[in-house]
Amino acid sequence: MDAVGRLPTLSSMERAAPITIDIPIHWGDMDALGHVNNVLFFRYLESARVAYIAALGLPSLRDVDGVGFILQHVECRFRRPIVYPD
Repeated sequence: MDAVGRLPTLSSMERAAPITIDIPIHWGDMDALGHVNNVLFFRYLESARVAYIAALGLPSLRDVDGVGFILQHVECRFRRPIVYPD
């Protein structure tokens, strides 16, 4: 929300858009096949989503008026494995 209490506009969301975060790969993140466990990809997406919300300046939106973000759908197409120490 801005100083007036309005939700972000599409243009402000686009300005905050490319979010880049560094997430270290730990040895224990790998599964028996030697690549990062698939569930961790969704944790990576969650971290990026939280960083994006913070970039919009909305991390406490729910605390202000009880409205928050709801993730309706998420999917991941695995293109290649990630292995330690990527």
